[in-house]
Amino acid sequence: SKTKNIDTNYNTPWVNRSLKRAIRCKNKAWKQFDISPSMRNWNIALEKQQNFEKLECDARMKYEKKVTKNLKYNSRAFFKYLRSRNKVKDIITGLVRSDGSRTSNDKETADCLADAFSSVF
Repeated sequence: SKTKNIDTNYNTPWVNRSLKRAIRCKNKAWKQFDISPSMRNWNIALEKQQNFEKLECDARMKYEKKVTKNLKYNSRAFFKYLRSRNKVKDIITGLVRSDGSRTSNDKETADCLADAFSSVF
């Protein structure tokens, strides 16, 4: 594939029927451009992409306003949304020490990181 199709998560709470339709339309336009690359197909795909991005932004804003408006009555939905927006943090496992051995537990890993940071600062 010559173009980069971005997989959009259909499970986000603001994705509605019209947004799903826009996603399918955008993907179809980019596939058509892959099959037959022309300036006309490029412009069509770009227009569909911009339309989708605008619809997605509007849907997200509408959902965020709804959640914040109902915060007083339904705080659970607000905090669920906040948790969903947090990035997943990777767990640091076994680091290699300066002597070449690997750390085996969290305490050793923390000490190894502390030594590395203290040597830099």
